[in-house]
Amino acid sequence: MKKRIFALSFCGILGLSGLCFAGCTPKISSHSILAESSNQFAGTVSGYGIYKTFQTVTLSATPKTEGGFLAWVKGEDIVSYDAVYTFEAGTDTEGTYTALFETEGFEFGRLQSVDYQLNNFIIENTEVVLADWDLKYNTVATLFQDLAHTGTVPFYANDSNILQNIPHEDKVFRSNKTYYFSLTLSFQYTNKTTGVITTEPLTTTFSINFEDIFSGTLDGNITKYQNNKYALELEKTADGFTFSATYTDLKASTLWAGKDNPDNNKQVLNLTFTYANPLQ
Repeated sequence: MKKRIFALSFCGILGLSGLCFAGCTPKISSHSILAESSNQFAGTVSGYGIYKTFQTVTLSATPKTEGGFLAWVKGEDIVSYDAVYTFEAGTDTEGTYTALFETEGFEFGRLQSVDYQLNNFIIENTEVVLADWDLKYNTVATLFQDLAHTGTVPFYANDSNILQNIPHEDKVFRSNKTYYFSLTLSFQYTNKTTGVITTEPLTTTFSINFEDIFSGTLDGNITKYQNNKYALELEKTADGFTFSATYTDLKASTLWAGKDNPDNNKQVLNLTFTYANPLQ
């Protein structure tokens, strides 16, 4: 009887091992890798097709003018600055890749810098700290994606009040789109007498139509546009273009604006983009 039980147990272990072995075998699937040129007159692409999982994909971008290739992007993410881009096919890498080529016009730009400025202000008997700062974006006004974030670096409201070159994601923005942004500021208020700490998250959502710049006023190499919410500026340089968007209609705390100084809550968010060859 004991031998029979041992035999059954041994067979069961083998059976489970076989199932585990079968379950751990990587599943080979097919993945569609598409590639397109940002401008068919500026360059061509090759290497797209259907690939098996783990198969090597090599996408090639061939500019029609020397030095005209800028970068490979997938969606709004820059994935490579090399004209020949190699990666493994898989669920995470399937999709459409666009080769950006240099042209004479402002078509897209890489985010260069993010600056935020808040006027100096003082709340009586209170220390004010910007404890967290988060900027997200999208092109459809929903499902915002991370763009810039300061984490928990303290920013004291009675200091210089300028956050410059905030760490941000390597993204490409296109001049023919409207971009939606969500800016969340988390302020921490500490009562100097009692030590009581309270927090206040301020979230502002807004949109910027990049195409507005094309209806702006040209002054030399600089085109300017302004409405009641934001200002745009496009400067043509020897290497390409510098594009900046300045937003001044941000949501602010009612604690900041006193009757004697209603401008206390003035804030400015500046995004600077560059278009050049190369984009790095």
